[in-house]
Amino acid sequence: MTGLHYGSLRAAIRWSLLKFLQPTPEPQHAWPMGKNMLLESHCSRKMLVKSFAYSRKSFSLDFIIFAIAAVIVLALLAITAKLDLLSIAIGAAVVAVALLVLGASPLFTKHEIIGDKLMLRQGWYFKAEIPIKNIKKIEMVERGPLRTGVFFRFFQSTLFVTSKRYDLIMLELKEKQRFGWALGKKANKIMFDVLEPDRFLRTVEELRKSLSPI
Repeated sequence: MTGLHYGSLRAAIRWSLLKFLQPTPEPQHAWPMGKNMLLESHCSRKMLVKSFAYSRKSFSLDFIIFAIAAVIVLALLAITAKLDLLSIAIGAAVVAVALLVLGASPLFTKHEIIGDKLMLRQGWYFKAEIPIKNIKKIEMVERGPLRTGVFFRFFQSTLFVTSKRYDLIMLELKEKQRFGWALGKKANKIMFDVLEPDRFLRTVEELRKSLSPI
């Protein structure tokens, strides 16, 4: 009985030691789930963002002309109308804000592709978001209107967001969109320009293929 008891006790101790020293296996679902969550978070942070600059020559020239004209007008008003310092300061502040928004801000913005959307920008006074899925056709246009800037014609469904008159890009949309920053104009064609049209066209075509149903 003593030998049997001693043998059982020794076997129990040995089993306990082996159980204690054996590494606890990690649940199979723990790492894959965490890995997937990390990958999803990493992918969301690495959302595609590509910038496409447009020509700034016309905006630079306009800014210089407007700035000189504003200084001359304020100086003439101050001399001829005999305005007090407060009136001159208020007038100068209004002119400075207008120059900043309309003249200087287009020098600091770019068109962008963010994820699956095309963001068209021109200064702080225009912004448009166009889903890549809504693009029906994209093509180059050698010559555009003489006028540049953000404008449209009332009886046409084309919106212009241009900084030059040649080598423009024309987007045709599947469905009309309303552009709130262009007085709510509804359009299915948008004409704009970038300095690297080939890179822009290639990027959009690759996105359209990746987003098209298989």
